[in-house]
Amino acid sequence: NGKTYTWNAGDAARFTTRASTTTTDYPTTNNPTATRLTLISPTTRHLIHCGTETTIGQTNTQDDMFIRFSNAEDINTYDTSAINSAGSQRLQDGTKIMGAIVAKENILVWTDNALYSMKFVGAPFTFGFEQVGTNCGLIGMNAAVEVDGVAYWISNNGFFMFDGTVKTLTASVEDYVYNDFATTKGQQVYAGINNLFSEVVWYYPSSGSTYNDRYVVFNYGESNPQQGLVWYTGTEARTSWIDAIVYPKPYATKFDSTGTGTFPSIVGETGIGQTTFYEHEVGTDQINPDGTTTAITSYIKSYDFDLDLQGDGEFFLSISRVLPNFKTLTGTATFTMGIKSYPSDTQTTSPYSPFSVTSSTQKFNTRARGRFGNVKIENQSAGEDWRFGTLRVDIRPDGRR
Repeated sequence: NGKTYTWNAGDAARFTTRASTTTTDYPTTNNPTATRLTLISPTTRHLIHCGTETTIGQTNTQDDMFIRFSNAEDINTYDTSAINSAGSQRLQDGTKIMGAIVAKENILVWTDNALYSMKFVGAPFTFGFEQVGTNCGLIGMNAAVEVDGVAYWISNNGFFMFDGTVKTLTASVEDYVYNDFATTKGQQVYAGINNLFSEVVWYYPSSGSTYNDRYVVFNYGESNPQQGLVWYTGTEARTSWIDAIVYPKPYATKFDSTGTGTFPSIVGETGIGQTTFYEHEVGTDQINPDGTTTAITSYIKSYDFDLDLQGDGEFFLSISRVLPNFKTLTGTATFTMGIKSYPSDTQTTSPYSPFSVTSSTQKFNTRARGRFGNVKIENQSAGEDWRFGTLRVDIRPDGRR
């Protein structure tokens, strides 16, 4: 909701020269003075203002659904004429523009209720606008990403994708996320891409949290219609994210409102918190700013399985042996065998459980008995790394006594 500033990365004094509306050779004095967000069309090189003023320079005319774009390669010309390509458009579905990203063949613009496609069509209109979805609005400005022509985003009521058609992403973790999600703080949600593992991650604030403290991940590379969509969640805070594009690893930031930053010096400001810069996908543990190590724990847990012989849950099962099948295992993995008599029962663990497994463990024996069983595999200590293969368990029917 402010002015448009420029910063010249080629300036010899770029580290001491602040962004300005009067940057030498790049002034923005003729730009709108109240805009929700801006971006540049990469192929046509128009500066695009979303949620901006209907009368440039008058902030009281700001319209949250109004889009204005400059003449090509001329960021200070907005008056429409027969000899330029400047123009404007007001969107209709929604109350405010929430975000926009440059996609493969067009620009995607979200309101709080709909998705629009903004595509270059040439003279006389320059850009054409098409509504491609409704009831799929964006929850926050940074809550959408684009991968190979497919956009993924999170709204107030679910996960979505756009590959030419808006589709709902069926999420097995949706109830878990939305039952403890401070959706009124949606502007803090930050979406990122980790193309090293074909993941889209959303960092979001849980209920009662002031800042992002959780994440949910969709693995688009491992998902398929036959086996379902792959999701996982975690409790870690990140404020922003950049994928391994410019640099070989992903980078992210984390904001701590109680910390005191020491670099860089913020002129005239104190007590505004501290941001830590993280390099991701390096090693197996988190190295903290003070040099200490925090173990990164992880686990995978199966669904409750039974013996489906003549009816679900009719027969008791007996688990006597497990053959670990790790593709890689550094350190110790913990196996826990869970048992239930009925789906609504509180889970109990089998005798001798949990089991500690190393790379030399061939098998372990147990005495698990019940209508339903499940297996949980996890690591709990620093320096541990594992990748599991196919679960092999010795199961047979058992009596009810």
